[in-house]
Amino acid sequence: MQSPAPYATLNSITDNPVYGDERNFVRARITGESSAIFDDDVDACPGQAVDVLLLFENAAADNLAGSAATIHGLSERLISGGEGTGQVGLGVMLSAKNAISVWDGFRVHCSSSQIQLTYVPGTAKLFSWFTPEGGLTIPDDGFEAGGVGLIGSKSADGELGVGYDGGKYLGQAYILFKVLVTDK
Repeated sequence: MQSPAPYATLNSITDNPVYGDERNFVRARITGESSAIFDDDVDACPGQAVDVLLLFENAAADNLAGSAATIHGLSERLISGGEGTGQVGLGVMLSAKNAISVWDGFRVHCSSSQIQLTYVPGTAKLFSWFTPEGGLTIPDDGFEAGGVGLIGSKSADGELGVGYDGGKYLGQAYILFKVLVTDK
């Protein structure tokens, strides 16, 4: 927060007062454990679902608001860490037309089974100052195998600005979605 970027950039703030280090932008927890914190490692076995938190933020300085500082064509894509006994990973790649791509992920551990993670269709919800209470359901495109989906702060339109619009902050949003742990 002390030194925002002088250009459109993704998740580079290391001292966000609410979130912390934005470079760790994908975290997970077991579904139904609302008191549990989102983390990089989750213990879950077949039959359990995992909530995934995906934060995205335009780290350009707020005084640069406008098209030049807006991230255009912002998209996300799931990257599967395969399947295996003991541990499987899932990552998210954020890409844009005018910002360097970044990726982050988490791991699910299950010592008793060979597992895989499968996106639960219809669970991706966008949350920002501009979405309705309860979030905005977004298309499954970027969450299904091999897919890429547009995301943004107001809708799934690929736009992530900086600064404020009507007192609402444009530069940050997050998506919650679910994956199911299944046997391989």
